[in-house]
Amino acid sequence: MGKLFSKDRLFFTSTLLAVIAALFIIWIYMTFIVFDESKMNSIEDSLSKDSELMKYFRPLTFNKDDDNTNSLSFTLGGFIKPEFNKLNNETKVNKIELVAEKFNEITNSNPDIPCGFNKECTLKQIMIFDDLQKIDYDKNEFTPSYTATYDPSITTDQYTVSFMNKDGKINEIGGTENTTTTTSNFNNYSNEIELKVMDVNYTSSEGYNYVSGAVKNNGDNTYTYVKLKVSYMDESGNVLDTDFTYADDGEGIMPDEEKSYQFMTRKREDVKYSKCTVRIVDFN
Repeated sequence: MGKLFSKDRLFFTSTLLAVIAALFIIWIYMTFIVFDESKMNSIEDSLSKDSELMKYFRPLTFNKDDDNTNSLSFTLGGFIKPEFNKLNNETKVNKIELVAEKFNEITNSNPDIPCGFNKECTLKQIMIFDDLQKIDYDKNEFTPSYTATYDPSITTDQYTVSFMNKDGKINEIGGTENTTTTTSNFNNYSNEIELKVMDVNYTSSEGYNYVSGAVKNNGDNTYTYVKLKVSYMDESGNVLDTDFTYADDGEGIMPDEEKSYQFMTRKREDVKYSKCTVRIVDFN
């Protein structure tokens, strides 16, 4: 009788420990891994149903900027429609400001979006791409883009939009003065810092695109927070999607040192991917 009781107690103890272990694993999964996109998807749907926005832009989507687990930085991006290119610079800025205004209406001007247990996704910038222009990527041309840093504390007529043309020249348009000033040239900027994207490996499987490679520092200075952008294209070179990641998270890439990077981007079901390009878009 005693042996039977001892076996029952051992079975109960083992079962209890197994349940506790399972609950701990579930807690770890929910806290550090699960990413809830439902709120962000709802915002995307609301923006896509706005007839005023959809006159000038194709559906807008959130794209992850970095790999921090609990505080996720996002860009709200999309592509223009032909009507957008018929506008003057001031009106183009107004339409990009309209994106921020519509986002404010949906979120009550709160850039922090709940996206899982102990997670908040924060809107950092709005980026609109002009993929209607013919781009020669073999000549190191870029897809023209309009970028505005999102700030819920300012009125929409105070936004300044940075425009990068296909040669990498960046101009600022809009803002309180509604002036246009040249700020930099990305091609020259990249050559000066001597950071080079190397060994771009692109593979595709069901549901996701995978891109990996390295960034090498050929210069004499150490660079931190080196931000990379991948552009996925079809056979004709039309940009289908973009994503961002960091080759360095603050430790720094020292002279003659290489740091690896990796993208894992969810695929769109309505297009056929063929190739990609990776370039440096920011650093300290």
